[in-house]
Amino acid sequence: MGTSESFARHATPAASAAPLLTVERASKHRRSGRRVEAVLDAISFDLGRDEYVGLRGPRRSGKTTLLRIAAGIELPDSGAVTWCGRPVAELPRRERTRRLREIAFVAQTQAWRAAPGKPMLDHIALPLLITGTPVSEALSKAREAAVQVAAEAFVDAAPHELPPDALTRLALARALVRDPRLLIVDDPGGGSSDAEQQALRTLLVSLARGRRGMALLVGSREVTMLRGADRIMSLDGSGQLRVPERTTGRVVPFPTVEESSE
Repeated sequence: MGTSESFARHATPAASAAPLLTVERASKHRRSGRRVEAVLDAISFDLGRDEYVGLRGPRRSGKTTLLRIAAGIELPDSGAVTWCGRPVAELPRRERTRRLREIAFVAQTQAWRAAPGKPMLDHIALPLLITGTPVSEALSKAREAAVQVAAEAFVDAAPHELPPDALTRLALARALVRDPRLLIVDDPGGGSSDAEQQALRTLLVSLARGRRGMALLVGSREVTMLRGADRIMSLDGSGQLRVPERTTGRVVPFPTVEESSE
């Protein structure tokens, strides 16, 4: 399936520019005994600047694999991934690493194995400390990121002391502290209560609408978690991706969109 035409989100000039990310005819296979199965079959889509896109798919549908390919963590067996107009596979290693730092990936189960007894504020600041940011500045920005996701009450606790929904928020804070151009989130709210899922969904929409210059790609097994997205793509387990056509019409703001039948 080919990519669709540019989407004018909120009728801004930035949204009508070239896509931030393009995945073109990406395929991925896995071996099961003597058989080779297609996880993703010639999938194509693009993601515009400031766009919020949902990806719905059941277990073993290839959803996480596609998100990892979009993040540059994995390369497709065939096909191409283009970031800001440049094919990722063709970039020199150093430039590829630098460009992919502009993409933040929040995994389905975030690992906190490094320094497990340290307070969460240290974990959030870690991406900045690795790049040489002074400790005081890194901790200050980490605290600001925790406030953005309403998790400031948890920053002094260790990972093992916190419930899953709090850890999800703190994982988002650790991603946001890098000020990414693209935030990719895999299955937020998995295993959480309905109330916690609703709160996380509201947070994701708030981040998508409130952080100009950042696109958001969220994968989930449940379509309810993706309400408020500009569009929702879907995988059905066959390796095929259904990509809805973009609309040039008005985007209904959250939370009204929840009651929309579209």
